[in-house]
Amino acid sequence: MNTCTYGETNGAITGVITIPGAPVTIATQGTQTLPFTNPCSPALVVGEVGGQDSATMGCTCNLLLNNTTVKQVGSNDTAGFTCESPGLNVTKTCEQQDAGGANAVTVTATNTSPTATTTLTGCVVTDTYATDATCPVLPVPLPNPLALTPTTPVDLGVPGSGTASFTWNGSLTGLTHNACNDGSVTCFINGNPLKPITNDFEANCPAGEGCETRTPGFWKTHPEITAAVMGSGIESCGLILNTVEPGVVCSIIEDMCSLGNDAAKLKINPVQANLIFQCAAAELNLRVTQMDGGNCTNTIPNSNLTFDHCCGSAGACATNTTVSGADIAACQSAVGAFNALFDGITLDPGSVLNTPGADPTRCQVANGNGFVNDAAGLTSSSPVPDCGDPTGRTYKLKVTGKK
Repeated sequence: MNTCTYGETNGAITGVITIPGAPVTIATQGTQTLPFTNPCSPALVVGEVGGQDSATMGCTCNLLLNNTTVKQVGSNDTAGFTCESPGLNVTKTCEQQDAGGANAVTVTATNTSPTATTTLTGCVVTDTYATDATCPVLPVPLPNPLALTPTTPVDLGVPGSGTASFTWNGSLTGLTHNACNDGSVTCFINGNPLKPITNDFEANCPAGEGCETRTPGFWKTHPEITAAVMGSGIESCGLILNTVEPGVVCSIIEDMCSLGNDAAKLKINPVQANLIFQCAAAELNLRVTQMDGGNCTNTIPNSNLTFDHCCGSAGACATNTTVSGADIAACQSAVGAFNALFDGITLDPGSVLNTPGADPTRCQVANGNGFVNDAAGLTSSSPVPDCGDPTGRTYKLKVTGKK
């Protein structure tokens, strides 16, 4: 038999209508297999009318002895199949920038295959971004790669199991405006390297949209707003401050209201006292800016100093040492200028900064009560651990002499 062709009742099965190499001779008792190369698709499933389709083959017979008439022979068979495409769901998040200017990036892949025995193995993620908020049509790669961890391939267990999902993590820093971020996750179906499955993802990474500040005078006379921004605690100059009540250890009101009388009574270096005063306000400004969707970055505007080096737990304010070029005098000037730089700007109409009302009474109590946070540090050369922080705060005392 030669010039064999076949037909399908499933209209989505296309591409092969003649046996490869036709015309071909099929010897007596011989066989010929037709390759099926159509991928699973919704159209292929729909074409399986009633759960099955029919295949028809027709060939031309060789001339028979004593018969010069060409004979056509044919046959058909009916069979059904199930098209079960493995499922790979990928989600991507790119969070708002934090106070240090970093966007936290996560990519999560989940095995959503329809069969309970399908695993997806050797999964790897690629992530790219561009400094443009508009994303091109996927899967166009973007010019800047972003490393996500881990970098080694991972496996996704069977659907519904505890290992069916996996999350990669990364961080994007330095964005000055919103940026497009996209990529893909590729796995192998049941460990078969010839059967990959890929899903693309796309997200937008938001850059900070400005910085808002209030002076220490605002924060110390608006204790309810201060408490709302501070939440469970805020770190400033080596201590975790967690209350707005005067005369209480770890009170942010004491940090902002002990600048005058208390600093003089306790002979605290006035430059350090002023830096403590400014840092408490600065940390509140960084926190409220983040709450309102903005970003001030970690570098103090118009300065080569950082908030960490000036106001952090190991910074100049807490240790009375020069940290990475930052000393208490330079920090006091720079942090004070920062607190006044964006005063009055509010990024969010619903911001807690818009809450009316002032209350100076708590600050009045704190200014002159002879109390400062971590007061034991005044009589000890070792910092006193306090307020949930392992280091504490070391004060620099003003030297006074007799004439």
